[in-house]
Amino acid sequence: MNRRPASSSSRGSRLPRGEPSEAHKERFNAIKAVSAELFARQGYAATDLREIADAVDIHVSSLYNYIFGKEHLLYEIMSDGMREANACLDEALSSSSSPEEQLYAAIRAHVLHHAHRSHLAWSASIEERHLTGDYLDAILKLKHQFETTFLGVLIRGMEEGVLRVSNPKIELYGLIGMAQTVSRWYDPNGSLTAEEIADILANSAMFGLIDPARAKIRLAKSAGASVDGVQA
Repeated sequence: MNRRPASSSSRGSRLPRGEPSEAHKERFNAIKAVSAELFARQGYAATDLREIADAVDIHVSSLYNYIFGKEHLLYEIMSDGMREANACLDEALSSSSSPEEQLYAAIRAHVLHHAHRSHLAWSASIEERHLTGDYLDAILKLKHQFETTFLGVLIRGMEEGVLRVSNPKIELYGLIGMAQTVSRWYDPNGSLTAEEIADILANSAMFGLIDPARAKIRLAKSAGASVDGVQA
C-alpha cells in the first residue's frame, strides 16, 4: 500500500484507487527492492527512474502506476526500513524486563536488521537529506520513535546502576552507527553468520557500557561459553 503524505502531488501518477491488488503489491515490492539496492550501491542522487525501470523490466512511464515520483519512492523505502527497525526493536525489548538484557537484545536486533536487510536499512539510515516537506517529517517521526525507545533503555540502565553513567545520547548514536556499518561490509557467504556477528558486536558494546563489576561477571560467562563452544 502506498503511504503518501498529504502535501505530495499526484500529478502524472496512475496509482490505483482503493486497495491495490496482490499483483500490484508484489510488483511494487520488487520495484522498492531493486531501488533500495541501487540507492545503496550508487546513491540516491546517482540513480534515475529509467535505470530502475530497466532493472525491473518495465517502461519508465509504468513506474507512475506505483509512485508519484522518485522522492516518493525513496520515502516508501525509508518508511519500510524505519518501520521494520522499530518493529525489530520492540520485539527485542519484549524479551526481558532487565535493562541489561534489553540493551543486549536491542543491539543484537539492530545489527541483524542491517545484516539481513542491508539495502533497505542503509537507505533508511542515510538518505533523508534528499527528502523534503511531509516526506521528511514522516521519516523523522519514525526515526524519533526508534531513538526515543532505544534511549529509554540506556537511561533506565544508568539510573538503576546497571550501566555505567555516561552521556546516553552519545552512546545511542555510537551503537546505531556501529550497526549501520554492518550493512556495508557483511557478507552472507562469509565465515561468520549474521547471528554470530551480532553476538560479537553486542558483547563488545555491552562490555563498554555496563558497570565494571557486572562487566567482569558477564565477561567470565561469555569466555566460558566460548571455551565450551570451541571444545565441542
